[in-house]
Amino acid sequence: MIFRIITISDMTTRITVKKIAELCGISQPVVSAVLNPGKLKSNVRFSEETASKVRAIADEYGYRPNRVAQNFQSQKHHIIGVLIHEAGNLPPDTFRNLLNKADEYKQLICFESVKHNDDDLPVFIRKDCVDGVLLFEQLDPKIHEAIARIKLPAISINAGHICKTHNVVFDEVDAIRQAVGLFEQGGCQRYVLTRTFANANHYATHERVSTLHRLAYQNGLPEPLVIELDNLLIGSASQKQDVINQLMRVFSQPEKIGLVDTGIYTTLPLHQILTKANRHEPDNLVHVFIGNDPTNDLLWPPINRISIDLPKLMQHAVSDLTRLIQGDKPQGPPVVPYQLFKAGDAKTED
Repeated sequence: MIFRIITISDMTTRITVKKIAELCGISQPVVSAVLNPGKLKSNVRFSEETASKVRAIADEYGYRPNRVAQNFQSQKHHIIGVLIHEAGNLPPDTFRNLLNKADEYKQLICFESVKHNDDDLPVFIRKDCVDGVLLFEQLDPKIHEAIARIKLPAISINAGHICKTHNVVFDEVDAIRQAVGLFEQGGCQRYVLTRTFANANHYATHERVSTLHRLAYQNGLPEPLVIELDNLLIGSASQKQDVINQLMRVFSQPEKIGLVDTGIYTTLPLHQILTKANRHEPDNLVHVFIGNDPTNDLLWPPINRISIDLPKLMQHAVSDLTRLIQGDKPQGPPVVPYQLFKAGDAKTED
């Protein structure tokens, strides 16, 4: 048997399976079988002594698997694509929890922003570069049609049942019912819903507004007011003032208001406007935020919150997409419930 002497200078570059095999005096297939147990279909046999020697050399020189080679073997990219319209429309914790869960499944995450009325399909669909996609928000129907046509594994998050992919939706109807339940307990006489960057055709937007209108009608109350707060975030100084003036006019009315706050990054300025208008709980206001905390918990006013368990949602989404990629059926729940946290209750998130 011929051994090749490998010097330290040879180790200045990333160590490979070939170099480990030369150091150990064994074949490359044996090294691959030791370092990739269960990943490679192989009948290669080796002793525990050989395996220990290979692992010791790999640890000593900081061996890292060649992802390209592994992907070639498995015919997988080990990359999940995430399609969104606007990153700002998603709760910030979405990204953190998604990355954490994807890491548990040894998947990389790649984001692509989809422009409205874009003639071209997303790169994830046009090119073979991801194993599957998660679709946040309700995207152009042609995107869903293309995904179905090429049979790309996909899961839509809260995009309603119109999509031709596996759907995971939030129980928006129950979220509004929980909010209205608090309004009824508080004796509210008018319902107001505030929102940001809302798409009237989006599943969540439609379900929230239609349910609030229906419940107000059933309770014999006036038609709910829906107030757009986009300009509070991105408008000019005069546009911001117009929104503030509109809110002040609404909040200066004598009725006790039940406020459904669904805006992102607007809860704190909204709370300041409520204070300026002398709206205080429980005297003349019941304030409920629906969504996930867009700001640090320590900065939040003591209001009621109805939230989704994001870590659990991301767990289901990544797990189910991984199952689809592997050719199995998803197991996660099709409807994710909201949980109510009343003002003053302890609330912790991963």
